[in-house]
Amino acid sequence: PSSLETAVGLVEASIQEGADVLLVNKFGKHEADGRGFRSAIADALAREMPILVGVNALSLEAFIDFVGNDAVKLAPSLLTINQWLKDQVGEVVPRTNKNVSIKERHGALAVGDSGFSPEGLR
Repeated sequence: PSSLETAVGLVEASIQEGADVLLVNKFGKHEADGRGFRSAIADALAREMPILVGVNALSLEAFIDFVGNDAVKLAPSLLTINQWLKDQVGEVVPRTNKNVSIKERHGALAVGDSGFSPEGLR
């Protein structure tokens, strides 16, 4: 399978195992066309799991068509995202011993895991 399909499979397995929240970096062309992380997002929606997903202007209409009008637009700031996560799931406690960091750059958020090797996911 392609690296995207592999990543989607891993995310869907985490959802099945009871993940608390779904974070998707982008709802883009693949998702708008019914591929990519769309099935994972649908599964999380069906489970009423909180979902945080980046959406650009080109994909916004397809995203709203898919998820409905319940989507809430958040400011791209670390404080706003952190407060939203706390409101959804309480205090965020990583389930891993890996060093996870969130950085704000140029009005966007980047989530990094220094213990993760992205080989095969590029």
